[in-house]
Amino acid sequence: MANFDLRPLSLGELLDRTISLYRSNFVLFAGISAVPHLFTLAWHLEQMLFVSVPAIRARATGIPPQPGAAFESAARDLLAFVIEAFIIYLITQSATAYAVSELYLGRKSSIADAFRQVVRRIWNLAAVTLLAGAPILAGLVTLFIPGISLACRLMTALPAAVVENLGPRQAFKRSFVLTRDNVRRALGIYFLYFVLRVTAYLLIVYPYSLARETFIRHSGTVPVWLAFATVGSVGEATLIGPFLTIAATVFYFDLRVRKEALDLQMMMSSGERIPAGPLGAPSV
Repeated sequence: MANFDLRPLSLGELLDRTISLYRSNFVLFAGISAVPHLFTLAWHLEQMLFVSVPAIRARATGIPPQPGAAFESAARDLLAFVIEAFIIYLITQSATAYAVSELYLGRKSSIADAFRQVVRRIWNLAAVTLLAGAPILAGLVTLFIPGISLACRLMTALPAAVVENLGPRQAFKRSFVLTRDNVRRALGIYFLYFVLRVTAYLLIVYPYSLARETFIRHSGTVPVWLAFATVGSVGEATLIGPFLTIAATVFYFDLRVRKEALDLQMMMSSGERIPAGPLGAPSV
C-alpha cells in the first residue's frame, strides 16, 4: 500500500504534500532535474564565452558588429529555446512524474530508473508534451485568459500519460475529464509556482545580472558576472522546476481519489500497481 493517506486534499494540503515530497526526496528530484540541465549549462557557457563576451567587448571598444551577427545570434537563441522549452522540459517532467507515481506505491525510485522509463516511451511522451504545449502557447499569444484556462485543464495530461500509458489524444481527454470543476485549484498551483520562480530569480539571478549591467564598461569583469548569472539561472530552473510537476502529479492522484475512488482501487489491488482509469491501458 502507498505511504500516503489517499484522501481528497484541499489546495493547502495538496501544496503541503508537494513540498513534503520534494523535501523528503530532494536528491531524487533535484538529480532528475539536474542531469538534463547540465547540458543547458554547458550550452549557455559556450554561448557566453564565444558569443556574448566578444560582442560586449566589441561594443565597449566601438567596433561595429559583423554582418549577419544579429541573425546568427537570433538563430542560436531560438535553438536554445527549443532545447530548453521542449527537450529539457520533456525529459525532466516525465521522469519526475514517474518518480512521484512510484512513491505513491510506496516503492523506491532512482534517477537512472526514472530516465530509463522515459527513454522507453520517449516518442509518445514527446507527442503529449508538444501537442499540449502548442495550444497553450497559442492561447496565451492570442488571448491571455483562454491560454491560462487551457493550461489548467491540461495540467494532468503528462502525469496521466506517464502513469496510465496513454497517447496524446487519450491523455488530453483524460486531463479534461479529471480537471473539470477544478480549474481554480490548478490555477492556485500555477500561481504558487510563478511566485517561487520569480522569488528565486530575484534572489539568485538578478543580482548578478544587475552587476553585469553596472560594470559592463569594465570588460574584464563581464565574463565573471555573465558566468555567475548563467549558473544562477540554470540552478534556479533546476531547483524550482520539479515543484510544478510534483504538484501536477499529486493533483492528478487527488483528482482520481475524488472522482474514481482510487484509494479503494489500490486497496483492492494490494497496492501492487496503480489501476488505470477508464481510458487507460495497464499502468505502472
